Amino acid sequence: MEKKSKALVALMLAVSVLSTACSSAKPLAPAPNSSAAEAQALDISKAAYVGSQTCISCHSNTIMDSFNKTTHAALFKAATAYPGLNLNQTVTIFDDGNKTKPVKLDLNLAQGDIKGVMADQHLVASLSQSTGFTSDNLGLYRIADLEKEGNAWKLTPAVEKDYDKNGTKDWGVRNYGDCATCHSPGLAAQALQAPGANKLTGGMSCETCHGPGGVHAATGSPAAIAVNEDSCYVCHAGGEKPADLTPEQSCLECHNPHGNARGLMFKEDTLSCESCHESGDSDPHHAVLKAH
Repeated sequence: MEKKSKALVALMLAVSVLSTACSSAKPLAPAPNSSAAEAQALDISKAAYVGSQTCISCHSNTIMDSFNKTTHAALFKAATAYPGLNLNQTVTIFDDGNKTKPVKLDLNLAQGDIKGVMADQHLVASLSQSTGFTSDNLGLYRIADLEKEGNAWKLTPAVEKDYDKNGTKDWGVRNYGDCATCHSPGLAAQALQAPGANKLTGGMSCETCHGPGGVHAATGSPAAIAVNEDSCYVCHAGGEKPADLTPEQSCLECHNPHGNARGLMFKEDTLSCESCHESGDSDPHHAVLKAH
């Protein structure tokens, strides 16, 4: 997890740190196709986030429409996207991350700082340290899990334990900060109060992979944006390119992260795994998909 955190910081925050376990970060690299003189003239190490709408203003809605069909875009959604989900309730929650003496809190979900839902499974909220919940390094917690009943959704405890030792199971919440590294990078940047991070969506967006776009938006220079496959390795390979891939191989050989008509992120709609690999071949992704 430390490698993931360092890689996220290098791509998203340049010189900040994601947790106390991370003590250094490499500056964002300019786009590889930029000239040396152009790259030298720009300092993007402290660029601010500008939000996807700023990117779209120049790059059109076509890219975003395509991206919105991919699984990346569906990783994190607003709670309002789930019909029948009742946030108008108060639950008594315990901090499962505090193994010594779990803190108890009566939380009105309608009034809480609900951030959204990860992968149709986990309701995520921010809890300040003033609540007594201090176990998550980013203050983000998996408040509840979602379960579908017919066409509606209901909330269930993220974990159930008898925290207060009274013979009945209680509603526990789990830390989410480490998950945010890959599943909700916008939330990670916001929690760290990175410059302009309030303009980001909670999940993935243009600047998740391309880095903060403030300098690029101001100058229009390709050298002011990070464009390479390194951002794929942040979540899909622990932060570093797998050793069993040759220097010539990369995710972008087969995939277009902006998506396509089917949303499968292949470079062409006619492409599939079987285009290059016969049934029974070893995993074409090697170590790239071993994120956990």
